[in-house]
Amino acid sequence: MASGIKSAKLKLVRAKKHLRRLKRCTAAYAASKPHKIVSKPKRKKKLNVPNGPPLEIAVLAGEIVYQIRSALDHLAFELVKTNPAISTIDPNWEKNTQFPLRTTVPKTGRPVCRGIFANSLPGISDAAFAIIEPMQPYHGLGAVNNSLRLLERLSNIDKHRHLHLIRPRPTKREVIRFRSGSRASSFHTLNRGAIIEPVSSWNRSDKPVYVKRSYGIRVSFNERSELGEATDVPVEDLLELVLQNVTAFVVPALEALIKNP
Repeated sequence: MASGIKSAKLKLVRAKKHLRRLKRCTAAYAASKPHKIVSKPKRKKKLNVPNGPPLEIAVLAGEIVYQIRSALDHLAFELVKTNPAISTIDPNWEKNTQFPLRTTVPKTGRPVCRGIFANSLPGISDAAFAIIEPMQPYHGLGAVNNSLRLLERLSNIDKHRHLHLIRPRPTKREVIRFRSGSRASSFHTLNRGAIIEPVSSWNRSDKPVYVKRSYGIRVSFNERSELGEATDVPVEDLLELVLQNVTAFVVPALEALIKNP
């Protein structure tokens, strides 16, 4: 049987494969140019997206999240198993063990004691607690905390509720050259159905003489109440960030604890 370290790494390899496939799906959707520009009164235009993203993107997102979450659980199981007295400490440890992803500070307050992990990580050492507790999402301090918070919320949605809700996010690049020779460029992420105003100038004497606009499409999660501003980030970028932080920081730390508990 493969060790927890080996199985966790295999799962992360699988997550990377799913991520590459997801990127191909989002690229194909963008290449299909699903957006349309509809003329409106007073020289305004409306950006419509009649065809939403394919549901395969939501399925792949869930599979990526599952593999990352499962990899952490395998490592947690392997870590707990290193304690030779674990069956005495918790006869049900095999059923209870999982990597904790706590998004709220324990009711006991701070400083947090090791007992908060008594069910999910029974019998771990003080050294293990000192490494795992600062990673918890409730700290909200850095990239690892935020990535694990996103992982917890994405995992719960896909595992317990429904496929991830996704939406198209049109983008607009704009280059404007004015009569004076000055030049302005901008990039904006828009919402479906956004109204595009005609180009204007803050200086009436310096009118635009050249305007180039180009439009694209991205796919983002559509669960703002759960994910907050992360819903402004393309799905593939968000999942890649979570995967990178777990692979680069969390997994090596857990592997070191398993080898030297």
